[in-house]
Amino acid sequence: MDKTATEICELARNRLRSSHHDELALVEVKSSGEKVVFYDGDVSIPTMLSLNSKLYVVSKDEVDSLVPQLDQNGPLESVHASVMEYVSSHELAQQLLVLHTQLFEATDEIELVTQVIGRDQFPGRVPSNLDLLMRRFNEVQYWATTEVLLSLPQKRVTTLRKFIKIAM
Repeated sequence: MDKTATEICELARNRLRSSHHDELALVEVKSSGEKVVFYDGDVSIPTMLSLNSKLYVVSKDEVDSLVPQLDQNGPLESVHASVMEYVSSHELAQQLLVLHTQLFEATDEIELVTQVIGRDQFPGRVPSNLDLLMRRFNEVQYWATTEVLLSLPQKRVTTLRKFIKIAM
């Protein structure tokens, strides 16, 4: 979490068998094809990633050749098997509660102040735990929507009922 984009690139350099002369870039490729090149000093990279995006470490010459992968647009309806069919509402609710409680308890009050007043007012402070918590809520919302939409039409009401039970 506390590594800069440059440090991540340097950690990947050995695995890529890249020479120290090659300039590496940390790039997010979104499912839409948009590329986001992270600045050298950017930290908390995992909290900045979009849903359905992939992170690459490539030489700066290769950035333009990156394209989204086929699996980035989500699962195909024909191969979708939901965990919702195999796990009870109560068990899912408990697991979500445990994870979200851990994230919430790890979030410091200073992170909330930083978010409310503005990140630019606190240079050098990144509210990583708060970013993770907000990202997690967005992922759960996206997951719930995806589950309902990928359900077979005759099972959508059942899936929706299960999510309502989880929320209670």
